[in-house]
Amino acid sequence: MRRRSYDIVFTLALFALYSTIAFSLGALGSHIYQDTTATMSANYDRRTSVHYVAQKIRQSDVASASLRVEQLGDGDALVLTRLYSGAPYSTWLYVSQGNLYEVLMAADQRPETNYGQAIMPMTEMSIEVTDANTGLIGISFVLQNGQTADLHIYLRSIHVEEKQ
Repeated sequence: MRRRSYDIVFTLALFALYSTIAFSLGALGSHIYQDTTATMSANYDRRTSVHYVAQKIRQSDVASASLRVEQLGDGDALVLTRLYSGAPYSTWLYVSQGNLYEVLMAADQRPETNYGQAIMPMTEMSIEVTDANTGLIGISFVLQNGQTADLHIYLRSIHVEEKQ
C-alpha cells in the first residue's frame, strides 16, 4: 500500500515537472516569436520607405523632369515634375497625419495635407539638397516606431530647383 502511494506521488511530481517545462518552453517560444516579428516589421518599414521614395525619384530621373523641395503642412514635400502626354504633372511625396502620402496633380496645383494616397506609416521626412549642381540630395525619415532611415541619392538627369 505504501509503495503504491509513492508511485502516485512520483507520477504526479513527474507530470508537474513536465507541465512546468512545457509551459515555460511555450512562453519562451512565444516571446521569441513576438520579438522576431516586431524586428522584421520594423526592418520592413525602414527598407520600404527608403526604397519607395528612391524608386519614385529614379522613375522621374529624366532630362525633362525637375525636382524641388516645398513646405507642406509641418514638413518637407518632395515635388517631382515631369511631362505626361505633353502636359506637366507633379508627384508630391509628403508626410501628414502619421503617413507618407503621394499625390499626382497638375503642375500648377498644390495639394492639401490630406490629399493623395497614404502609402505607409511615417512621422517625419526631411529633405536636403546637398548639392544642386551635382544633383545630390539627402532624405531622412522618422518612422512611427522612432527608427530613422536615411537616403542619399545622386540624380543623373533631373533638374534640381533651388528652394524658394
